[in-house]
Amino acid sequence: MKVSFYFGVFARYGGIEEFTNDLALSLSAAGLDVQIICASMKNPILDNLKTKGVKVIRVPVFWGCRWNIPDYALLPFALWSMKKSDVVIHQKPFKLSFYRLLSRKAKHIYITAYRPTEQFPDPEYRKNFFSLFDLVLTQTRLFKEELKEVADASFVKSIPYIPPIPFGQSDKRSTDGILKIGMMGRLEAQKNPGFAMKIVADLQRNLPGCWHKIEFHVYGSGSLESMMRTESANIGLTTVFHGKYDRSEVSDIVSENDLFLITSDSEGQCIVALEILAGGRPLFATPIGALPEILNEETRGCIVPQEDSSEAARRISSWLVRNAEIGVADIQRSYIAGFNRKEIELEYVAILKREILSK
Repeated sequence: MKVSFYFGVFARYGGIEEFTNDLALSLSAAGLDVQIICASMKNPILDNLKTKGVKVIRVPVFWGCRWNIPDYALLPFALWSMKKSDVVIHQKPFKLSFYRLLSRKAKHIYITAYRPTEQFPDPEYRKNFFSLFDLVLTQTRLFKEELKEVADASFVKSIPYIPPIPFGQSDKRSTDGILKIGMMGRLEAQKNPGFAMKIVADLQRNLPGCWHKIEFHVYGSGSLESMMRTESANIGLTTVFHGKYDRSEVSDIVSENDLFLITSDSEGQCIVALEILAGGRPLFATPIGALPEILNEETRGCIVPQEDSSEAARRISSWLVRNAEIGVADIQRSYIAGFNRKEIELEYVAILKREILSK
C-alpha cells in the first residue's frame, strides 16, 4: 500500500515539515510504502526521512515561489510518481487547476491546521477547493464546524497534529529573580511580535511575584527584527535576539525560559505551542486558530486579548501569582493527557488504511 505526500516547496524547517516527518515515519513503521514528492534544495528533514526508508522525489528548484515556478517544475514528476499511489496527502494549497490534473485512481486527502475562511475567504472558491478531496483532516472541531457553512462536512475529520514527546526536567522557576520570557517564530506581521514586546514592557512596569527583572528572548528572524530592536531600545526593554534556530535546539530553548508568548494574528494548531507545553513551560497566547483548545486547562497557561497589552500583562501576572506552585511535571502531565502521541499516531495510520481499503 503506497502513500505519497505531494508537497510543493519543502522548507528546511517549519511546523508542517516537522509534522510530515513524524507522520511519514509513523506510516512507514506501520508497513506502508511512503514517498515525499517536493521541490527542495539540501534539507535535513528529507535526509533524515531517506535514511529511515522513506523515498524522496524532489526537484532542486527553490526560487520563484511568488510565480509558482517550483510547483510547475515539480508537476511532471509528481504526475508520474503518483500513478501507483493508493493515497496522496496534500498540505499546502495550490490552484484548482493543479488538482484537476491529478489521477482520481488514488484517494486524495487534505490535511490543514488553518481555518477554511483563513485560507479561502471566498465561499464559492472554498467549496470548490474542498470538494476536490476524498477526505479533509483538520486539527480542531472549530475548523470542521466552519466547513459546514459551504459543504457537507461528512468527509471532514478532526485530529491533532502528531505532538512532540515531552522533554526536559529542570525546575520551571528562575532562581536569580529574572523572569525570562521567550517567543519562537518568524518576525513577520502574521506573528505580531510587536504586540508581544508591548506585553513584556507592561509586565516589566508591574513585575509579578518574586521577580525583579524581565528578559525577553526572541528566537527567529524576519522583516520586523530591525523595528523590534529599535523599539526595544526606546522603551528600555532587555531583549536578546537569538536569530534563526534549528529544530534540534527547541528543547534547550524551551528549558532556558520561564514562559512563552504567542501573539499571532493567524495560526493553525501551532506546533510551537505543543513544543512549549511538551517542555513543561506555560504558554500565553492570543485566541487564534486552535490555541484556545490547546490552552483549555489552567495548568497550561491562558489566553490573552489580541489588542490590549496591559490586560494581557495583567492576566499573565495573575496566572503566575495564582499558580506559583505549578512546575514542569504538572504542565507535562496535562499536556500528555490532552495530546497522547502514540494514540494520535495510531489514529492517523488507521485513517489512511481505511481510505486505502475503501478504494
